[in-house]
Amino acid sequence: MHLGRIWKYVLPQWPRVILLIISITMVSSLFALSFLTIIPILKVMMSPEGLHGWIDRNSCKMRYGMTFYMPDILHSQDSVYGLRVQKIEDGELANKAGLRPEDIIISIEEPNLPAGAKQEYMKILAKLATTDGQGSMTLNLHRLVNGEFLSQKLNLPMPNAQMYDQAGFTARASWAGKWFVSEQSEKIAALLPRDNSKGAQREAVKLIMYGMVIITLFRCFFTFLQKYYGAKVVQVATARIRETMFAHAMNMNVGHFSSFGTSDSISRMISDVNNIGKGIKAFLGKDIQEPMKALFMLIMALVINWKLTMIFIFAAPAVMVIFSKFGKKVRKYAKRSLQSTASLLGKLQESISSLKVVKVYN
Repeated sequence: MHLGRIWKYVLPQWPRVILLIISITMVSSLFALSFLTIIPILKVMMSPEGLHGWIDRNSCKMRYGMTFYMPDILHSQDSVYGLRVQKIEDGELANKAGLRPEDIIISIEEPNLPAGAKQEYMKILAKLATTDGQGSMTLNLHRLVNGEFLSQKLNLPMPNAQMYDQAGFTARASWAGKWFVSEQSEKIAALLPRDNSKGAQREAVKLIMYGMVIITLFRCFFTFLQKYYGAKVVQVATARIRETMFAHAMNMNVGHFSSFGTSDSISRMISDVNNIGKGIKAFLGKDIQEPMKALFMLIMALVINWKLTMIFIFAAPAVMVIFSKFGKKVRKYAKRSLQSTASLLGKLQESISSLKVVKVYN
């Protein structure tokens, strides 16, 4: 049966198919998200800044477009009291404010803060990551000019949810996504103490594990829906195919069965339809789910490190060529298997239906 003719038995079940695709999408996205939770655990267990510092650092990257050096790779004792800027993204708030790479933010001016006082990097990072509203913040920083660090002041605009309301659709959508992730991450982090003590690390790991359990439960639920609706679509489709084939066989010329026998028709109704059902199940299951998993995993990988991900993507064409050649061989041998099955059924039917003749002639 041609593949295109199968859809008239599947598409009438479109509500189930839609629910099936939604379930597959949720399973695939949650599968990728479960891998992403490994990073916070590593940050808590191995990084001196802890979960709060990691979340604050990424919030600053999303809000202002600036990345800071990790405190543990700075070889100066002053790293405790300042944030050294590593990278500034073009067109973002930090770039518009005039910040440059290698600037060291010493403090954020506050009413009760003495002039020239230094602030710990974690406090500066937390204030940058959690401050929003109108107006701007005044940053005290050291900038390297002609081999000397000079003190300067810059006004950094405060980010807010409505900042890009007058911009184009792409800019609004991008900012809305960044703002949502930043806000929700900070709310989750607020459930934990900001110190990086052993007790705080244990609480952070517990929180992450609870999140993983919730993700797993949702993934199991949607996996059940996927299996249920997938099986329902396959069973209904194969039953209707058999009904169509049986009705067609009842209206066929008797001479056809006299010339070719009944084994081929029976094989098509039983074995071939079973294989069609397996094909529908695979297409509405693995054939959609695995590429979707790969897509979400690719998105997660790009979020983590897009440069390293692009290196691995270059290997994709070679893999596609290998699988293409493998797929051709599978189709070739699958066709031979169907022909052998029909022949086997024919031999069995002839032997059993003519059992008396077989016994008479020994």
